[in-house]
Amino acid sequence: MTDTFRIFLASPGDVSFLREQTEKTVAEVNGTFKRHSCRFETFLWEYDVPPQRSQVVQQAIDAAAGETFDIFLGLLWHRFGTPVLEAGSGFEHEYTRAITTFQKSNPDLQVWMCRYGAPFPQDVNTRQLDALREFLSKHENEWVQLSATKGSIKSVAAFANALRKALLGFVIDKKGVNAAETKTAQSQLDEDHAALLRDASSAVLNVTFPE
Repeated sequence: MTDTFRIFLASPGDVSFLREQTEKTVAEVNGTFKRHSCRFETFLWEYDVPPQRSQVVQQAIDAAAGETFDIFLGLLWHRFGTPVLEAGSGFEHEYTRAITTFQKSNPDLQVWMCRYGAPFPQDVNTRQLDALREFLSKHENEWVQLSATKGSIKSVAAFANALRKALLGFVIDKKGVNAAETKTAQSQLDEDHAALLRDASSAVLNVTFPE
């Protein structure tokens, strides 16, 4: 029997390239972990919320998502997001929902955050940035920060690598993988990733993102 671990992906609109990379990295990791009878399933509103007659509203996202997840993954750069009725942004609403509703449904919920470290665009919205900084000052001790091997995450490749390692650690914890199996799984992840990079048609890390 295969264990399925659900990931809720939350972010403002300035990191769509990281959302796309998350899907690719999860698919890559799922291929590696088939032998361990487990897989990850991501929830992204742009794919998983039924089409709406008008702009997708937060209530539709909440209804489509449900309440049971194993990982909340937040992606942040320089925007805080669009305000909704009960929160400063859709992202803030989803974060609050994670640490209340999601954790009530699953007390073992893990909350991960990635703060993208590339330079801000020249036309950065300072109000959005100030709102984001205020949010971070209040909550940044409440989650596990995804981190690069060296320094901050400043590229899509560094993000993908950090996410692969975090997902590997999650499986080790949940499935009780021993040291030998851990080494084998890490080697297989590295081999699978190298093979994808060699295959130019897959273009796993060939993602365009803002300068």
